[in-house]
Amino acid sequence: MPFLYMIGIFYFILEIFLVLYCIDLFGIGWVLLEMIGSAFLGILILVRIPLKISNDFSKLFQKNLSPMAFLSANFICLIGAIFLIFPGILSDVVGIILECIGLLMLNFPKHKEKSQYDSNNDKIIDVEIIPEEKT
Repeated sequence: MPFLYMIGIFYFILEIFLVLYCIDLFGIGWVLLEMIGSAFLGILILVRIPLKISNDFSKLFQKNLSPMAFLSANFICLIGAIFLIFPGILSDVVGIILECIGLLMLNFPKHKEKSQYDSNNDKIIDVEIIPEEKT
């Protein structure tokens, strides 16, 4: 557990350093505008998540999306939207990266297993089952 506290403290110090650096570089007005804009974008994504999940459900039932890709992509998009709502530069970068990963996961084709059946085999023409007569 102390390791998690150390990571949290390191993240907090890095976030403060990045915010102060960006304020010095761009000015406080632009940094506040970026924080408000990213929070608005995160809220917009959170509001649209039910629609996105319903669209992904239809892809899931049409077998165009694997269940694992459905769960992980929607969860990653949810976490990314929450990171966008948090104020700070590093949290916005993490949120944007998570949103991109979530969108890319949905656009990759589902892994299909190769079957042993060869549909281009010309030797197989037709199969007929003839029942045997009992005498």
